[in-house]
Amino acid sequence: MGIARATKLRWASTAIALAYMSVIAGMAWILPIFPGRPLLGPIYNPVDHMVPLPFPLLLVLPAIALDLLRNWIGVRRGWKHHWSLALLSGCLFFAIFLPVQWKFSKFLISPAADNWFFVGNKWEYGARVGEWCHEFWDVTNPKWNPPATAASLGWALLLAMASSRIGLALGNWMAKVKR
Repeated sequence: MGIARATKLRWASTAIALAYMSVIAGMAWILPIFPGRPLLGPIYNPVDHMVPLPFPLLLVLPAIALDLLRNWIGVRRGWKHHWSLALLSGCLFFAIFLPVQWKFSKFLISPAADNWFFVGNKWEYGARVGEWCHEFWDVTNPKWNPPATAASLGWALLLAMASSRIGLALGNWMAKVKR
């Protein structure tokens, strides 16, 4: 939100999300090309190449929605406008990102993602690979995987709105900076 606010580009959030996804996906596709072997113990999962980063988060869909919201509301000054834009942006990001990433994460740990493009199920040498690798978050364990509750989702929504407001404040500051 901050850089998108500071720039004059119409689709700034989308461009930033695409740049992020390009860099992370590029590293995930390039790293496995190079050979590598673990030299520190314990080695539970033998690997013979560099371990790639996970596939990037799907931030482009919420970014498109945020750009549409910014273009629809327009750029105005005033604290009421900034707060309403921050609250709407946080809610919109949360409402789109959560279901999209949830479904995509379920796909990424499935055997269908075991290919060079999605870089699925590439575990580091210290991981004990087993059947748990393909289990999704439907299986809850209060110690290792607490269930998504209304309280935890509410906190996530509040944090999304607060980070949108901080981003807008930083973006407003960056827009005022002159060379």
